[in-house]
Amino acid sequence: MAIITFLFSFLSRKAGDIVQAVFGWSVSALFGKLPRKQNLLVTGALVLSLAWPFFVVGTFYPKLANWAIAMAPLHDWIGETAMRGIWIGLAVITPMIVGLLVHFAAPNAKGNKLSAMLHGYPLALGFFAATVVVLITVPIVKVASLVRGWSEEHVYLQPQQGEYEDVLAALAEASGRAGFPPKVDDVPGYMVIATTIMRTMAKGAVSAFVGDKLRRVTSDGVQMYLYPGDMLMRGKSAKLAHIRAMFSRTKLDSHAYLVEHEDAKHVQDELQLLNKILDARGADDAAETVMRFRNLYQEMMRLDIPYEQWAILESMARRFERRLLGMHVVSVDAMPLDVEADASRANNGDPNASAPAAMRVVGATRH
Repeated sequence: MAIITFLFSFLSRKAGDIVQAVFGWSVSALFGKLPRKQNLLVTGALVLSLAWPFFVVGTFYPKLANWAIAMAPLHDWIGETAMRGIWIGLAVITPMIVGLLVHFAAPNAKGNKLSAMLHGYPLALGFFAATVVVLITVPIVKVASLVRGWSEEHVYLQPQQGEYEDVLAALAEASGRAGFPPKVDDVPGYMVIATTIMRTMAKGAVSAFVGDKLRRVTSDGVQMYLYPGDMLMRGKSAKLAHIRAMFSRTKLDSHAYLVEHEDAKHVQDELQLLNKILDARGADDAAETVMRFRNLYQEMMRLDIPYEQWAILESMARRFERRLLGMHVVSVDAMPLDVEADASRANNGDPNASAPAAMRVVGATRH
C-alpha cells in the first residue's frame, strides 16, 4: 500500500511536467517553435480546444461531463439544470476565445475581432482533431529518434515572403557543403495529417504559422523540416552541427531572417541592403558604403539582444567586410570594423597600437 501511495504521489507531482511537455510537443509539431508570446497564446487555444468537446457533451449529459472534467458530482451540489446552463455557456464561449487567442497570436492579423470569434468554432474543432493526431504520432516519432540516437534542434528561421523554396535551396546547399548529399521533398504524409486538418478547418487563420505545403531537406542521418517561422533539425548531433556551420557559406540570410528580435531583424535588413548596393555599384561611392557599414555596425554593438543573435549578426557583418576586401573596395591593412587597438600589438610595445585603425578606401583621396 505504501508503494502504491508513493507512486501515486510521484505521478501527481510529475503530472504538470508531463502535460507541459506533451503540449510543448504538440505546438512544435503543428507550428514549429514559436516566439514566447505566440507560443503562450497558441498553447492556450489548444488547451481550450481539447476541453471544448467535453463542454459540448455537458450540454446534453451534464452528469457525465461533471465526472469527466471535475471528477466530482457537481450536479448533486448545484443541480443538473444549473450545470447544464454552465456547460452551454462554456460550449458557446470557448471557441470564441480560441479564435481571439489565435487572432492575437498571428503576426499582422487581418480581420476584426468579431470575425475572429466566429471563425473560432471551426478553428477549435480543427485544433482538437489536429492535437489528437499529434498526441498519437509525435511520441512514435520521438521514440524512433531515440532508437536511432538522433537529437532534435529548433533553429529560428523565418523565410521572407515568397522565398520558401529559396530557403530550402540554401539549406540543401549547406548540407552539400558539409559533405552530406541533400534531397528536397515533401514531408511524409503522416506528419501533415494534423496540419492539413487544422489548415482546412481554420480557413486561413493559421496561415502565419502553417504553410500551404511543408517541405524538408534530408540526407543520410539528417532531416530538416522548414516551417513558416522555424526549422526543425533532426539527426546525429555532429552532422547537425556541421550543417549549421555551413549556413554562413550560403545566401540563407538573403532569403530568411536568422534572428528573432525586431532590432536585430532591422540590422539584418540593412546588411542585405548594403549587399544590394555593393552588387549594383561595386567600387563606386565606396566611401559612402563603407561609412554606412561602420555606422550600422556601431548601431549593432548597442543592441540589447541575446548572445546567439548577436553572434549571427557579427558573422553577417564580417561576411560583408570580406566582400569589401574581395572587391578591393578597402585595403587589406584597413579592415572597416577593426577600429580598436590590437591587444597583441599593444603588449609588444607598438607605439601605433593605441590609435584606431584608419579606414582606407581604395581609390579615395586622403586629405
